[in-house]
Order: sequence, then structure tokens, then C-alpha cells
Amino acid sequence: MWVIVLENQGYGATFGNPGADPYLAQTLPSQGALLENYFATGHESNDNYISLVSGQPPNAANQGDCPTFSDFTGASLGTGGVEAGIGCVYPAEVQDVGSQLSGKGLKWKAYMEDMGNDPNREAAACGHPALNAADETQKAEAGDGYATRHDPFVYFHSLIDNQAECDKHVVALGSPTGTLRRGERWWRTAARRYRSRVRPSRFVVTATVSAPARMRAARARTGTGTRWRRAA
Repeated sequence: MWVIVLENQGYGATFGNPGADPYLAQTLPSQGALLENYFATGHESNDNYISLVSGQPPNAANQGDCPTFSDFTGASLGTGGVEAGIGCVYPAEVQDVGSQLSGKGLKWKAYMEDMGNDPNREAAACGHPALNAADETQKAEAGDGYATRHDPFVYFHSLIDNQAECDKHVVALGSPTGTLRRGERWWRTAARRYRSRVRPSRFVVTATVSAPARMRAARARTGTGTRWRRAA
């Protein structure tokens, strides 16, 4: 299964505008299902990414996009596994989909565009600021648009506390450990039609999970639109 996340346009400018973007508005929906009432869980960005990979609701810190890569204060795991504290980097007992897949012996990876292009800002694998330090990736720079706040996996101690595991699973798109093979070719061809529309976010994440061929599927999401397609 692949999950591809793009910013920063809403439904009306993407899936809802065939004249401006026929690939998103017509080609992709014709290959699967388009969810027209698919909404974010919060605002601005980071809380939505966290919800996407963990189901955790927004809190005051990640609703502000975590300008400081802060640990939680008042951490307390409540009913249903919901973290009741406030902060950005979740305690080790909070699981995300990646750690759950690893726990089941399944393979996965998250591929981050531009991560590590400027090694003075972030590493090329598992890139994130030091704990409780300012996040210098809040603003893009020439040649490096990676934004930690768009990389939800590095906000979980359950992953980043194991550096080798994090380096293995959270990699730079196009790097020797971040090659998507057929998927990357798709991104460089079909997605080029609308890639410029999602900048300045310049963010793509793709997670792959090994599964029987009959169960493989693809999911692409931009703004409030979602497309599912069963693979051949």
C-alpha cells in the first residue's frame, strides 16, 4: 500500500477543477473512488500528519506546527490510547502505524522529499531537530524544502529512540535507500503535471507495506480528495 501526501491546495483547486488539472480531477478519479468530503483534523499542518499515522487528536503545540521540537508535558495515556498531554514528540508508549507494522514483522518506509539536501539543517535519514530545540526547517531554503512538521514519523519516541530503525525507515526520496522504482518513475512523470502546484510545501511521503499482490492498493491524497486503486 502506498500513501502519497501533497500540499497546499484545497479540493476546489485540485480534484474539483478539471480545466486546471484534468489529471487530478478526471484521470485519477476514473481509476478508483474520489472522496469528496474528506476533511482535515486540525490546522495548521503537523497535527493532521500526526493524526494520519497515529490517530492522535490535535493539541495546542502541534496545532501551531511545533516551532520547537518539544517533548510532551503532562504526558498521560488516556482512554483509547489517546495522549492527554501537550507537546510535539510523543512518549515511547504512543504507537504510530510504522511501529505497529514493524511489530507485526511487516515492511514499510517513509520517503521524504529534499530531506538531507542541506546537511547543516537535517540528516538525510530520520531528519529532525534536537529534542526541545528550535526547528530550523520551519522555512524552506533554496534547494531544501524539507519540513520536519510534514514528516510525522519523527515525532514518536517509539521510532526516533532507535536510531538505526529510524534511519532504515525514514529516508530521503531518491537516495540510495529511498528509491521507489516504479513508484518514483510515476512521480517523475505523471505527478510532474501538478507537482509545481504543491510547492512551497515540496513534500511527498510514500509508505510501502509488503503484502500479497491481490491486497496491494494505492492511495493518493491532495487537499480534501482521496483516490483508491487496486493494483493489478
